Amino acid sequence: MLMRKELSARGRLLGGGGGACGVCARASRGERKRGSGMGGHVRVMESLRSRGAHLDRRDNSGSTPLALAAAAPAEELLPEARERSLRWLIAAGAALGSVDNAGSTPLLAAAAAGQAASVSLLASAGADADATRADGRVFN
Repeated sequence: MLMRKELSARGRLLGGGGGACGVCARASRGERKRGSGMGGHVRVMESLRSRGAHLDRRDNSGSTPLALAAAAPAEELLPEARERSLRWLIAAGAALGSVDNAGSTPLLAAAAAGQAASVSLLASAGADADATRADGRVFN
């Protein structure tokens, strides 16, 4: 069972209060996201969503939970956890074409981070593979 404090810490971005989203990718640099797979993350996201959390809430850099999950390094989010997180966010209606403050979409953020599986999953879900950043950079 997830404790209220854990829900709060893991879901700041989805649930409110600013900061980055520990559920999806980068809660705090001191917390490691390895461990018991994605089941806990999905339960947290489902719980937050049922309480009115916004799927496309942005952190200070304009990143959404979908972009954070797509680009998170493996030391923060295991590959199988990333896939389940992305699939859940996509199925729940997260915006595939959201643009952060640097002009990157979740697909571009994943490509820039070298997360090929995330790029493939986002593209198959309908993300624009021809998108360019505001500065004109493309990650193909």
